[in-house]
Amino acid sequence: MRLISCHIENFGKLSELDISFQDGFNQIYEKNGWGKSTLMAFLKAMFYGFEREKKRSRGTQERRKYKPWQGGVYGGSVLFETKEVYYQIERCFGATPKEDQFVLRNAKTGMVTTAYGSDLGRELFQLDADSFQRTIYVSQLDCVTGATDSIHAKIGNLTQQMYDLNHFSEASELLQKKMNQLTPNRKTGEIAKLQIQVYQYQNTLIDIEEKQKKSDDLQEEYLKKKEEQKQLLQEQEKLKKEFLTYGDKKEKEAIAMFYRELLKQEQEKEEELEQMEEIFGGGVPQLKEMKHILSFAEQEQLEQVKIDENRLTEQEEKMWDFVQENWKGLPTNAEIKKYLEALEWEEEEKISVLLWVGIGIAVAGGIVCFIKLLFGIVLLIVGISMSVFVRKKVILESDEESENVEAADETEMDTFLQAYPIMEEKNEQEHLYTLQAMMGELQGIQKRIEAQQNANKVKDMCAKEIETFFQTFHLKPEEDKGKQLKKLGNMLEKYYNSLDAYELAQNKRKEFARKHKIESDRLDLEFNGPDINNIQVSLQEKEEEGELLQKKIIEMEKQISDLEELAREEVDIKKKLDTLLHKIEKKQHQYELLTLTKDTLQQAKESLTAKYKNPLQQSFDAYISIVDPKLSGVLSLDVNMQVRKREKGMERESQLLSAGYQDLIGICLRLAMIDAMYQNDTPFLILDDPFVNLDDAKLEGAKKVLQRATEKYQIIYCCCQENRCLE
Repeated sequence: MRLISCHIENFGKLSELDISFQDGFNQIYEKNGWGKSTLMAFLKAMFYGFEREKKRSRGTQERRKYKPWQGGVYGGSVLFETKEVYYQIERCFGATPKEDQFVLRNAKTGMVTTAYGSDLGRELFQLDADSFQRTIYVSQLDCVTGATDSIHAKIGNLTQQMYDLNHFSEASELLQKKMNQLTPNRKTGEIAKLQIQVYQYQNTLIDIEEKQKKSDDLQEEYLKKKEEQKQLLQEQEKLKKEFLTYGDKKEKEAIAMFYRELLKQEQEKEEELEQMEEIFGGGVPQLKEMKHILSFAEQEQLEQVKIDENRLTEQEEKMWDFVQENWKGLPTNAEIKKYLEALEWEEEEKISVLLWVGIGIAVAGGIVCFIKLLFGIVLLIVGISMSVFVRKKVILESDEESENVEAADETEMDTFLQAYPIMEEKNEQEHLYTLQAMMGELQGIQKRIEAQQNANKVKDMCAKEIETFFQTFHLKPEEDKGKQLKKLGNMLEKYYNSLDAYELAQNKRKEFARKHKIESDRLDLEFNGPDINNIQVSLQEKEEEGELLQKKIIEMEKQISDLEELAREEVDIKKKLDTLLHKIEKKQHQYELLTLTKDTLQQAKESLTAKYKNPLQQSFDAYISIVDPKLSGVLSLDVNMQVRKREKGMERESQLLSAGYQDLIGICLRLAMIDAMYQNDTPFLILDDPFVNLDDAKLEGAKKVLQRATEKYQIIYCCCQENRCLE
């Protein structure tokens, strides 16, 4: 079996890549990041597809990992030859296995063939994907290998026993799972759980026996308590007769006392109301009226905030006073814009450097006036003169070039400008620009003045309502009326609460008088005889003593009943205990049978695989002696293909060796297993830079091993370091 070529449409970072393979050794020497591991993963995926990876994390899923970076069709094709027939695999991968597409063609005819199915790798190599990676496919930093059931079956060429051997692990796991379910050595085991129940039942029986020992003492104490209860009931009956004899007169006295207390409460509430009514000389307002006037007070405060927020500065007041005294209302923006458009055409693209120089000198003069008056005035005059001269010149030139341009009537513009003078004398255009600049601020001032006026109106209205309220109820206003109204509101709520309390007390007193037929508020009753309160206290004490005694008797009766129930429960528990012990014995026997079966199965497997152990050991020794003759005869294999090193009279596991030695042992063991598995149609080998852990000496040995393997196998070998190249 050999690879002829492959085409990668899109796989990981690789795209539109074609590679041809020759017989024997094929080396792919590229730098890190080229995509060598991706190429090796592609070859594996073409034969085995992607495994189901639901339990893996998102970061390790191969399907997701090798999804094309650049998009497009995910997959490609491989041309290979086996048994002198050429086939072409075509695979296209989707997001899930259901979306994958597989086609196998006869390369000679180009027709789809059913010689092999989508599980192509298993059919060709007679290995599952895991076993393929332990033998034929060597990924980077994964030289160490081990045997699987599939490898055992293939090495032994056990065609009759292959099904059984392939399912050895499954059967062994099922036996172990069943043993774990039964085991007495774990808390979760059925036998262990049953044993816990046995301990619980045994402890319960011990408790029952201890409680039954106290049964006689409990019966004796119970009879004493019953006698005490009988005497206590007789004393209670005597006290009840005394209470009934004097209770009627005492009850009338109590009624009179209670009525006088109700009358006193009613009078106190009435006096409290009278005191609060004195505050409101003009009558007590309703709660609705109070809430209404409080809303006016709150609104008055809000309007004052608006007035303060819209208050004008001193400069804004001066500006507005000037406008009110000298202007005929405010001009519209449309009027200003009309006259500006009439002038702007004259000066567009005509303002020369001299004009700006003149303006700059004038501005500088205005600033200097604050520092040195005379020099500033001179600069101001020079700047204005230059600006006027240049402007006149521009206007004259503009008149000559623009005879057909329409302009606003000069007289109309003068009239407009006279109607809206400004504080400083300026030319027409400057005058209009100044007006335009002032309009935004003046409009804002006008809105704020209007807002102040509206707020003052609302505030005055609220103040008038508050004043009317104070006059209506003859209240003397304080400096902070809002705070005063809030106090009055709180007091008013207390008043109405007191009024409700008074009416409740009054109704309660009247209802009591009606129920007990009391017609006069004056009740004078006398009572002579024993103190009914003392009789009542004594009776209450006896009743409480009786309740405690009754609780104790009930508790003792329950204990006696429980003991009787325990006697019946003891019989039931003993039956259950016998059943549990029998059940444990049965499950223990089942557990021992399972253990024996598992051990027998393991022995059968080891006996079966031992048949090819010696040939495999010889092949392994042949390869390892190429690497290092000193290792020949020192390393041994067991039936599970675990390598051990004999050193100082003891065999030690190969995992204790260095990483480099472990990689060499893994490569040699893989080659030995492949030799044993494939006698006729030998497979190709895929090696993805497997020698990264080797030093120079071990690397030379590894190269010799690969050179020997090249004589028998087609090898696809990737590396990224020149010293690891074989060609």
